[in-house]
Amino acid sequence: MTPGNAIPSAVDIILAHARRERWKNRWLTIGEMPFSIRQSSLRTYHNCKRKAFYSLVAGEKGGLRPAYFIIGSMVHYVLESMLKHGSRPTPATLELKLDELRAEDEYDLDMTNTEFVARMFDTDAFYGMSLMDICNMIVVWLEAGGYEVKVSEKRWDVVVGNVAFQGTIDVLATRNIDGRVYNIIADFKAGGIADRFLGKGSCKAVSYRDEEVTQSNQLQMYDWAMYRLHGAKAHRYAYITPVNLVPNATGKNKGKPRGDLMFDQPAVTLDQLLSYEDDLFAMVKEIEYSRIHNSWPRLRPEVFGKLDCLRCPHKVACLGIRELNTGGADVGTGGVAHTNLPPHLRGVTLT
Repeated sequence: MTPGNAIPSAVDIILAHARRERWKNRWLTIGEMPFSIRQSSLRTYHNCKRKAFYSLVAGEKGGLRPAYFIIGSMVHYVLESMLKHGSRPTPATLELKLDELRAEDEYDLDMTNTEFVARMFDTDAFYGMSLMDICNMIVVWLEAGGYEVKVSEKRWDVVVGNVAFQGTIDVLATRNIDGRVYNIIADFKAGGIADRFLGKGSCKAVSYRDEEVTQSNQLQMYDWAMYRLHGAKAHRYAYITPVNLVPNATGKNKGKPRGDLMFDQPAVTLDQLLSYEDDLFAMVKEIEYSRIHNSWPRLRPEVFGKLDCLRCPHKVACLGIRELNTGGADVGTGGVAHTNLPPHLRGVTLT
């Protein structure tokens, strides 16, 4: 291309496009994928490949979903409505959303939709505050802090050959700090409120260390998607924790919030983000191996030394039911055939 303000030639344009698209080359070598790549599916796969087979490949739900999932979904829905449309949804609209969610999944929730919505407006739920009050405070806090929300609950897709990446960015905002505009990717973390909302306990404050925010796999995936789709990158990552707005009920901090609402830290650098892309490619290659070789081993994950399989919704199909011989030695009295396993594992009987 000639210097100055000369119009680029067709060859220049083609070469520039090729350079921009070069990153896709290695991804195009990957064959058919057994499921879409989301942060949640990567987490499931690396927690236990057998669990990933049941839930992501075979599509087995394996029982009721915990109630905190639907509570979190409703928090996201309310915040999306407030941030996008400037108004909170009506009780009737909230009931329609609950109908939609409960049609998609079954939840371990002993409430009618009408009772659930009434609880969302109940100021006794959170020591003088309702769930709707908490959502409204988050919106007010963002506005007061100079956060200009550009995107709320935005679904994104990056498709490269046979690999489909998917996700939903809760908030993409900009903030002017000392004359410089920063891009911020934020995610709502609605954990800690479920027990109190259901009347089964108190609230649990949530906190994140600085590096847990900066090195978040979830936020890096969203940043990577934005970079590859639009050539833009986040300057900062953040987690927003509604539960921390709930006032303390007792003690010297009675009436004060339980913690910080936002945990805001610098994003990874571009070099670090490209290193994350290398790791992402390696993970996808591992999933491809599982598909090609029909290899979905049970990894027996533990949490604090306790077998996490016992909390898995697929535990009966995967582990079988071990009966105890109470009249003598503690031995199994029979096995369970694994009819839902990959072909090379079928017929295996556990005792």
